Amino acid sequence: MLLMKKVGLVITRMVKGGASRIIRSIISGGRDKFAFSLYTGVQDISEGDLEDLKPICEIILVPNMLREINPIKDYKAYLYLRDEFRRNKFDVVHTHTSKAGFLGRFAASNAGIPRIIHTPHGTIYADNSRIKGVPDIKLGRYPFLFAERLAGRKHSFLTVLSNNERELSIKLGLSSSDNTIVIPNGIDLEKFKFSENQRYEGRKSLGLLDDDVFILSAGRLSLEKGHSLLISAFKDALKSNQNLKLGIAGEGELMIDFKKENCQLISAGKLTLFGHVDNIEMLFSAADIFVLPSFYEGFGLAVLEAMASGVPIIASDVGGIPELMENGIEGYLVPSGNVCSISNKIAELSSSSEIRLKMSVSGRKKAQGFSLDKMLSRYFELYY
Repeated sequence: MLLMKKVGLVITRMVKGGASRIIRSIISGGRDKFAFSLYTGVQDISEGDLEDLKPICEIILVPNMLREINPIKDYKAYLYLRDEFRRNKFDVVHTHTSKAGFLGRFAASNAGIPRIIHTPHGTIYADNSRIKGVPDIKLGRYPFLFAERLAGRKHSFLTVLSNNERELSIKLGLSSSDNTIVIPNGIDLEKFKFSENQRYEGRKSLGLLDDDVFILSAGRLSLEKGHSLLISAFKDALKSNQNLKLGIAGEGELMIDFKKENCQLISAGKLTLFGHVDNIEMLFSAADIFVLPSFYEGFGLAVLEAMASGVPIIASDVGGIPELMENGIEGYLVPSGNVCSISNKIAELSSSSEIRLKMSVSGRKKAQGFSLDKMLSRYFELYY
């Protein structure tokens, strides 16, 4: 009997979001092929968050691995990972997100790991990528870029989400053309499969009337996701169409501010802040329009989920999103940060069920090329 390959997965924080969802998919989808060990920092993890993974994956919490830069703790985290990798003698170490990618790649290389893969889940060097802890000005980003170039010498493969990210990574010297691989995110298409019955049940559970036009957005409530722009655009569009309702799914540091600033909209039933939602597919089934107003996106996993669910999209023309959807076909691409453009497209889509239906059909068809199985097979090929 052949022994399964041992794979160490490393991520800075297993908070709810796209990167952690991909890791969960890798573990679940490859549990019969590989022996996984997951290394993650303790920051923002609540008791019980990882309980579902423990039966199928070894979980190791790295005490000093934080999102913020802290030279002493970062060095301790590096030493911890290096010693763990040496002890376990992994066949593959697969790092995810920036901090874990930097520390993990050096630790794996110095532990003699034969295959090292890094997946950043989007680049911090894209224009307008307003990420907490990363300076906006180019000069302020140089130390990050220098560190990434050093770490790039340690990996066997860099996987990116789009051709746009691949070109940028090669241009900046983060990796070479030979070992930079595009692996788009994938989803469980059956989970987000459109059905009239599910739409009826979803709208009923939300108390939506037949004339209501339900606008949905999903993502972490942080600056780079642009939800404040969406709320402003929604207020503007609401002036000419009182049937509009907006729902935002996601948690984050801006939740309290959004609640305080929009208490009238919330009390009037026009805006709902759902927080974290386990069955996000229910919200997609009920939605008439999906809006992703991000300043940057590596891929836009929620856009893909909306397409599979048959929901027309309004999304920022950034990162990998233009490779995922075509302007005027599955929805509309708008300039990032442009409230007026978002408002105008909301008004246009909300007033035409014919356009929404046409885009719904196109989106469902396009989404079929982004299955979870296809994504996993690409990752697992690299493990061998």
